Amino acid sequence: MCAAVRGRFALDPRSLTALRVGLGALTLADLAARAADLDRFYTDTGVLPRAALLDPEATLPPLSLHLAFGASTGVLTLFVLAGLFAAALVAGVWPRLAAFLSWLLAISLQHRNPALLSGGDQLLALLLLWCAFAPLDGRGARAVSLRGTAALPLVSVGTAALVAQVTLVHLCAGLLKLRESPAWRDGTALGLALQDVSVSRWGEALRAHPTLLAGLTWSVLALEIAGPLVLLLAPLRAGALRAFGVFALLALHAGIALCLEVGIFPAVSAVGLLALLPSCFWDRLRVPAVPRVRAAAPARWREALCILLATCSFATSLGSTWPPAQLPPRVVAALGWLGLDQGWSMYIDLREPSGWFTVRGVRTDGADILLLTEGAPRADARRYLNLRWHGYMGALARSASMRHLLASSLCREQLLQRIEITFSCLHFCGDDADVPPPPPLEIILCAAEPAGSPDLSLP
Repeated sequence: MCAAVRGRFALDPRSLTALRVGLGALTLADLAARAADLDRFYTDTGVLPRAALLDPEATLPPLSLHLAFGASTGVLTLFVLAGLFAAALVAGVWPRLAAFLSWLLAISLQHRNPALLSGGDQLLALLLLWCAFAPLDGRGARAVSLRGTAALPLVSVGTAALVAQVTLVHLCAGLLKLRESPAWRDGTALGLALQDVSVSRWGEALRAHPTLLAGLTWSVLALEIAGPLVLLLAPLRAGALRAFGVFALLALHAGIALCLEVGIFPAVSAVGLLALLPSCFWDRLRVPAVPRVRAAAPARWREALCILLATCSFATSLGSTWPPAQLPPRVVAALGWLGLDQGWSMYIDLREPSGWFTVRGVRTDGADILLLTEGAPRADARRYLNLRWHGYMGALARSASMRHLLASSLCREQLLQRIEITFSCLHFCGDDADVPPPPPLEIILCAAEPAGSPDLSLP
């Protein structure tokens, strides 16, 4: 690898420390949020029992240790273990091993209930995996010469995977929008996106300014394409240029978080971008390189494994953007089993049905009970119990079998005769919708079985 290429994939040890601490902290926060609904989402008494998730005709079961346990005790044990590994990552205790184990349990948890997944979960797991190959402790990398800095940047196949991952997320998302969505090309995309029920008060205020939204739409598209190219092409010594690219993309994610409730994606993306901060940024803040890193030659087997996994994973991302580069379906399925398949098609279908569900139960004596209402407009900005419920409501809208599984779970909890699921449409539930909306009213008898396997594909 020539010096110019090495410099583009070299990362400052202080940036790697910020990435390590940020990923560990995000993992801990995500575990704490998920633990609030542990029984509802991750046990056999909840909305997705293991029997409904496992396909008897599948060659391999999902890669999930959580599927070994149907009761809350076993699942809680895995939550605690994941928390310990994340805490070790924050503290820098055996950081590469902690990153690998955190990735393994993150994939396990995601496969236990795919209905809750978002692009942020996918990106978090991938960054954890590449961190397992990166010089988080200063070992397994080569130092790159750079004058006038407190800490020499380090380069390895792990740092190259991290740089490629962070840039590909934005570049592929921008190219997909440009190629597949007329709304992004004509400047109406953000106006459509802000029609969703997940919009914040800031987003609602922007809806009154269509001209501004058109300019912001084209700005987002340009930034998603140009920003990653700046980060990839800027030479090591052009620290100010790389810092500009990082902060421009950070501003993009801050804007997304302010306007839409989209889960952990903005936070994970921001933490990933921290890894690309140049040495001059930390030098300007006078952040010392303590403890001193110990650069050492990387293990060949580790480099080879990282190259294999990263090449295959990034190929799936490129294949979603450029169809001729698509991998064979069996290869994609194998990568999906490992959580390595990538697709960054966020906000391509902007006319998806937007609304909220109200779930009521009718007892055998005829009494009517309100069981659940999620996503309904309220006086305050909080419309969901938490962001995992937001994702789950999206799965309910897409899948009739998921609605049957929810009804079965509620029927087990109380003596009910039937469940009535009402969908109140807010936008795009007619002929202008990109996908069919759920029925306005669905009545499910408590004796009925779920119809087929649930559709758990990501939106």
